[in-house]
Amino acid sequence: MTKTSKTTNVDSIETNFMNGMVEHQKTQNYLLTIFTVGCKLMSGGNTKREVLPQRSYTVVSVNEIDQYTKFLKQPFWTHPNVDENTSEDEQNDIPFEEKKWGRYSNIIIEPLSKDLEDSYLNKVKEGFFEPYRNHYGVV
Repeated sequence: MTKTSKTTNVDSIETNFMNGMVEHQKTQNYLLTIFTVGCKLMSGGNTKREVLPQRSYTVVSVNEIDQYTKFLKQPFWTHPNVDENTSEDEQNDIPFEEKKWGRYSNIIIEPLSKDLEDSYLNKVKEGFFEPYRNHYGVV
């Protein structure tokens, strides 16, 4: 085997690995349970300008999780005239006073695929999480 063929094999293995990793990151393997509450700060304490508390579910990939967790730290707003087809300019034209404000109070991330669920349950049975709970003082 020549040096060129060894390099080609390594490159091929690395490319296959990277393609598999990218594909895994795009696969929607996680179920998010999202708890939403009104945002008192942005609504000025006016409950009519706050979203109603609710629990919702969505299926996401690893890459999409951060799109949801950011709303644990920052508020979002809704309006009955806004949907996925509303342009950014149209959204910017909505008066502040008409927006209903909210934020996520909690997000639970759970495995959705059978493989991830089995892996998680096996780790629970093996006591994998116990040392971490003890170290970080989590009950």
